[in-house]
Amino acid sequence: MSHSRIKFAMLLALVASVLARLAMAADPPGPAEVAAQRRESLDGMLTRDAAYTIADIRWVCAMGREPVSVAEDRQEGAYFTPDAADSCVAALVRTAHDGHLPELYSKLVVKLGGNADGYEQLPRAIGAAVLGGNGRVAIGNGKAAVVTPALAFDAGFAAAYAGNAANKVADVHQLRTLAESCLGQQQDAGACFSAGYAYGARALHMGAAAVL
Repeated sequence: MSHSRIKFAMLLALVASVLARLAMAADPPGPAEVAAQRRESLDGMLTRDAAYTIADIRWVCAMGREPVSVAEDRQEGAYFTPDAADSCVAALVRTAHDGHLPELYSKLVVKLGGNADGYEQLPRAIGAAVLGGNGRVAIGNGKAAVVTPALAFDAGFAAAYAGNAANKVADVHQLRTLAESCLGQQQDAGACFSAGYAYGARALHMGAAAVL
């Protein structure tokens, strides 16, 4: 394909994208359609999306950036983007199902300049740090990291799932509200670890339908 044809094709794609966004902005979908699209998106995360895509979403969640990302997507017309509490839990459930929950902690320790030896135990160490310690967790090489609410939520889920935690009765609505706040870095890290732990236990014993 010639250079001019490539440029023309790119221009057509750009125009189509702009027109689609304008159409969505002018005539936003109704609540039922939005809910159905968000459900479809979550189903895709659980069953169809590539593992690396899920890993990327989970990382954004654990770093506390998902609520902002969701807000930006919706402002641009992507009304179907699920709430952070749903997309982040879906990413955790899918990762657990695939058997890759510990891997985020190996990546995290390396990025922070620590030692990745024993990274599988980091979720439990994070729990100890935020529930009864000073909120800092040792990561090797003489370094420690401050545990944020979003990371504590992820660690709680991972610790519960890996430890075959017993399921406990929980108010699902309150739990979801707490999760959204944790993922936005607006809660106590200890409470967020406990919330993630509750989600992990429910997912372990009751499946994705119990948490999404």
